[in-house]
Amino acid sequence: MRTEATDDLRYDIQEELSSIKEFEVVMFSHAHEDHVKGASEFFYLKYAKKYQSDDRSHIKELWVSAAFLLDTDLENQSDAKIIRNEARYRLKNAEGIRIFAAPDTLKDWLEDQEIDYDDIKHLIVHAGEIISISGYEDEIEFFVHAPFSDDSEEVQDKNDPSIVMQVRLLNDDYETNILITGDTPYSVLDKIVEFSQEQGNEDRLVWDIYDIPHHCSYTGLNEKEEKNTRIMTPTENVQWLLEQAQDNAYMVASCEEITEDTSPPHIIAKRTYEKYTASDVSFLATMEHKRLKDSKPSPIVFTIDDNGIALNEFADTENKVIEKCSYHHMYFRNTEQFISDMFPVRALYLLRINCKVSQNGWRDFFLIDFLRSKGYLRRHKSLDFFIESTTCPAPYDIYWKVRNVGHVAEEKDCIRGEIKPGNAHHKESTDFYGEHFVECYLVKNGVCVARDRIDVPIGNI
Repeated sequence: MRTEATDDLRYDIQEELSSIKEFEVVMFSHAHEDHVKGASEFFYLKYAKKYQSDDRSHIKELWVSAAFLLDTDLENQSDAKIIRNEARYRLKNAEGIRIFAAPDTLKDWLEDQEIDYDDIKHLIVHAGEIISISGYEDEIEFFVHAPFSDDSEEVQDKNDPSIVMQVRLLNDDYETNILITGDTPYSVLDKIVEFSQEQGNEDRLVWDIYDIPHHCSYTGLNEKEEKNTRIMTPTENVQWLLEQAQDNAYMVASCEEITEDTSPPHIIAKRTYEKYTASDVSFLATMEHKRLKDSKPSPIVFTIDDNGIALNEFADTENKVIEKCSYHHMYFRNTEQFISDMFPVRALYLLRINCKVSQNGWRDFFLIDFLRSKGYLRRHKSLDFFIESTTCPAPYDIYWKVRNVGHVAEEKDCIRGEIKPGNAHHKESTDFYGEHFVECYLVKNGVCVARDRIDVPIGNI
């Protein structure tokens, strides 16, 4: 939560949300203070008059887990305890509340409060159920994956019974799926995958946005490995879950800038997420996300409509331009960006890029040499683009652009073309046919001072 410190660059969520006077739903994934902090100052709460001033925002329906409702290990005056008290008040009055999971301890508590379970059972949500919101049934639905009732008994770690769900946004015939994970550990994710596969609900684990668990901690992947390990091996089920990414999906970590010293976020987890997802999946961290002309972190904003999902890289970005594919009666998003729209361009220095091409069982070669024979690359090869030489003196910022060209790219709605910051190496793979290309730019003192391009022709074999 943002403080008054002058060097605190975090998003002021209270200020940004203050214009909303009533929320259809407010969900708290679990009872850790970092997931509820400030709530008692912002929301209008029914259980006590001290939280009922006119400047507060109302909650039409509050969502919490049974473990949160029953938690007795909460500090006095903490936001978590205040929200728990609000949830208990609403449940006793059987309105404006949904409780996730029904452990035996919940039934015992209800009996102690002289509440008949049958009177409130319609407010209980179990894993595997779908929630819809009145008036929005054709626009959004929530498939609940966790918590499981048996994981909500005698909870030792507040993270374990986090609420996990797939949020499905419906735009005409187009579906966009977001996986919300809270701080859930890998052991619960393993169980979610097993349960979904047993019930035939694998489609409820596909995702366009993956809310990375626990602020990019290794706990969402597997047990911690050797201290000097650079990349972890996720559990088999977590690997399967990461493979459910749709084309051009996003992973989002709510965390500070990731370094070797942060804990969490763990840099080993970031490397692992990038390794075990497809090359077209983007990794974003909230405090690392800076628009190209910004000096401080900026909110991660997506446009989601009947053309899918697009990341808005500029504050004034409007919806992505939609163009008709010239080869078929299909549409694709024109996501290409141009360096001249972002920086002044002055060719002051020379830049030469190359690409190392590799594949198991084949000898490595360099793309510049290969292009002299005017051949086509085969698919399923690994590409390591790198700066071979430059006359530009350091320091400078490096940006890369990958542009897919041709009818296959348009049919897949995957022309790409976004310009993204990077380092001296940029890795890709030869996925599908087309006359693609990659460009690299050096930016020094806010000016693009060098650029180079390399063609990447991929055949249909």
